[in-house]
Amino acid sequence: KREAQAAAALNHPNIITIHEVAECEARPFIAMEYVEGESLKDLIARKELSIGEVLDIALQISDGLTVAHQAGIVHRDIKPQNILMGKDGRVRICDFGLAKAKRDVTLTQAGSTLGTIGYMSPEQAQGKDADHRSDIFSFGVVLYEMITGQLPFKGEHEVAVIHSVVNDTPEPLARYKASVPEGLQRVVDKAVEKNRDERYQHLDDLLADLRRERKSLEYVKTAITKPAESTKPAIAVLYLQNLSENKEDEYFAAGMTEDIITQLSKIGGLLVTSRSDVEQFKNKPVNLKGVANKLRVNYVIEGSVRKYGNKIRITCQLIKASDGFHAWADSYDRQMEDLFAIQADVAKEVAQALKVILAPSELERIEKKPTLNMQAYNYYLKGREYYLGGGAFVKELLELTIKMFEKALDEDANFALAYTGLSGCYISYVMFRIDLKKSWLEKAEKAGLKALAIDPNLVEAYRSLARLYWVEGQSEKTIQQAERAVKANPNQGESWRVLGFWYTVIGRYPEAERALIKALELKPIQAQLFGAFILLYSRLGKKEKVEEYYNKGLEILPDNWWTHYRMSDYYLYRGELEEAKRMIQNCLDVQPQNVVPKLNLVEAFLMSGEVDIAFNCLNEYRRQNPNRDLFVELGYLELMRGNKKQAESYWDSCIELNQPLIKEFEGLRDEYYGRSRMAFAYALKGELEKSLEHAEKVRKNLGASLLNVEWAMDRPVIALLSFIYSLTGQKEESVRMLE
Repeated sequence: KREAQAAAALNHPNIITIHEVAECEARPFIAMEYVEGESLKDLIARKELSIGEVLDIALQISDGLTVAHQAGIVHRDIKPQNILMGKDGRVRICDFGLAKAKRDVTLTQAGSTLGTIGYMSPEQAQGKDADHRSDIFSFGVVLYEMITGQLPFKGEHEVAVIHSVVNDTPEPLARYKASVPEGLQRVVDKAVEKNRDERYQHLDDLLADLRRERKSLEYVKTAITKPAESTKPAIAVLYLQNLSENKEDEYFAAGMTEDIITQLSKIGGLLVTSRSDVEQFKNKPVNLKGVANKLRVNYVIEGSVRKYGNKIRITCQLIKASDGFHAWADSYDRQMEDLFAIQADVAKEVAQALKVILAPSELERIEKKPTLNMQAYNYYLKGREYYLGGGAFVKELLELTIKMFEKALDEDANFALAYTGLSGCYISYVMFRIDLKKSWLEKAEKAGLKALAIDPNLVEAYRSLARLYWVEGQSEKTIQQAERAVKANPNQGESWRVLGFWYTVIGRYPEAERALIKALELKPIQAQLFGAFILLYSRLGKKEKVEEYYNKGLEILPDNWWTHYRMSDYYLYRGELEEAKRMIQNCLDVQPQNVVPKLNLVEAFLMSGEVDIAFNCLNEYRRQNPNRDLFVELGYLELMRGNKKQAESYWDSCIELNQPLIKEFEGLRDEYYGRSRMAFAYALKGELEKSLEHAEKVRKNLGASLLNVEWAMDRPVIALLSFIYSLTGQKEESVRMLE
C-alpha cells in the first residue's frame, strides 16, 4: 500500500505508472504499467554500454528521481533491478516498496538497515536516518556499475560489503573503461561521497552536470564526424628565394620564411600552414594551383630575399590560388635594422588585403620585436637552421647550434628566443641519449624559465618546457606548459596538436579529441596530426576511426611516413603482424634511410618467431643509433638463437652502462627506466636477488601511478616489471603488474 501511494503520487514518464490499488478476496494487489523490455541489471549483464548510452539512461533516471524528491519521496532502494528499460527507449523507476515520505517517520526503527547491500549509502548501512542524499549515493553506485560493469563496493559476505561501503574508495573508472571523460569521473566521485554533506545536495545539480557531459560528448562526436568548415582564408608561405650573391645566406631566407609564417599565425582570422608543410616544395619549380590543392589553402605567398651590405630587399606576392591573380604584392628596400618592421608590415598588409581585422592584442604581438640587435638575430637564425637540419640528433651539430645561440645571447642578453633555443638543445642531449647528464635538464629548465621571464607570452618557451617535463616524467607540469602555449597563441595549430598528444598519453581522451579537432581546423595539413588521431583512437579501441584517419592522412599527405608508422604501432598492439610489417615497409618506401620504424620491424619479426631476421634488423638499427641502449634486447635475441655466452656479455654491458645513470638521474624517469633494464638483465642472468632489489625500487618510484598508469612511458616499464616478477617466481606480483 505504501509503495502504491508513493508511486501513484508521482506523474512522470520515467516513473512506473500505478493504475489501481485494490483487494481481491482480502488480498491486496497493485495493477501497474506493463513495460516490455528488460531490467537495467539484465542490460548491463548482456552488453557493455557506451558512454553515450550510460549518459542517456542516467539522465532519464535522474529526471524521474528529481520529481520524486521534489514531491518529498525518498526511494531508498535505487538499484539496476528496480530500473526498467522499455523497448521504446524509455526508462522507468519502479519498486517504491521502501520509499519514505517526509511525513513518515515510523518506517525505520533505530539501528536497522533498509535497502540492498552494495547499493545503500553509508548512512543506510549504519542504520542512520536516510534522506534524499541516500538516493543520490545509490544512483552514483548504479552509474559506476553502468560504466564499468562492476560494483564499486564488494566483499565476500554482507558485513564485508557494508565495511566496503562505509570505508573503501572505489577504483577509478578508467581502470575498467579507458574512454571515460574526466568530468564523468568527477560526477561519480561526488555522488558516492561518504559524507553526505560533501555529496551532491540536490539531484538538480547532478542532473546539470550529467547534461553538461552529454553535451560535451555530442560536441566531440559531431566535430569528429564532420569537422567544421572554416571560412577563414588559408595561406601557405613558400620558401623565399635567396637572391643574395652569397649562397650561404640560404639560412637567412629560410629564417625569413619561418618568421613571416610565425607573424601571420598570430592573426586569429587566418589559417597558416607551417614551415614543415611547405618544406617539400623548397628549391623546386612549383605549380601554385597544385601547391594550393595539395596544402588545401586559398592563397599562396611567394617571394625573394636579397642581402647586400647592411641593406636588404624583400619581395612578396599574395596569390589567389583559384585564378592565379595577385591579391597583394609589395617590395621592401630597407636597412637590416628595419627587418622586423618589414615582417610586421607583411603580416598587416596581407590581413588588410584579405579584409581581416586585427585585434589590438594581435597587432601588439605582431609589432613586438624579438631583439634590437641584428647580429644577435643573425646568430639565432643560423642556430635554428643547424638545429632543424639535424642538430637535435648529432653531437657535433648540436654543439654548433648551442654556440650560435650563445653568441646571440652575447650580443643581446635579453633575447628570449635564443634562451628557448638553448633550452631545446640541452633537452636533446638527454632525450636523444647524446650525453646523459642530469645537469643538462637543469640547464634546460633554467633557460626556458629565463625566456618566459623576458617574454611571458613566448609560445616556443612553453612548448620547450613541456618537452623537458615529459623527459623528466612530470606529467602534470607537461600538461600545464602545453596548455599555457595554447593560451599564449590560440591560433597556432601546432600547439593544439602537441596538447592533444599529451592529453592522449595521460588518458584525458575527450580533451585530446577537442584539442586535435582544433589543430585540424587550424592546420589541416600537418604531418604528425593524423598520427596523433590514430594514436588516440587506438587507445579508445575505435578501429573505424583509426582507419578513417589513416586514409585521410594518406589522401592529404601520401608521402608522410609518420602516418604509416602510427598504423604499424596499432597493428602491433592488435597482434596483426603481417599488417604491421606492411605498414613498416610503407614507411621505408617513403623514407628508406629512416631508422625509427625499424624497432617496430624487430618486434613484428620477433612476435612471428623469425628471430634471426629480428636480430639482423636490431643490429642494423643499432649501427644507425649508437647512442641507444639496446643491450637487453640484443642479449634476449642471442639467448633465443642459442648463444648464451654472447647474451650474458650484452646483459653485463647493460648493467655497466646503467649503473652510473641511475645515480645521475635519481628521482627522475631515467632512474627507474635504467633500473628496470638492469633488473631484467640480472633476472635473465639468473641473479634473482639483485633483480628483485632493483625491481622493488622501480615500483617504489612509480608509486601511485601503478594504480592508474596514466603516463604512457610507464607502461613498458610496468610490463617489464611483470616479466621480472615472473622470472623470479613472484607470480601474484607479475599478474598485478599486468593488470
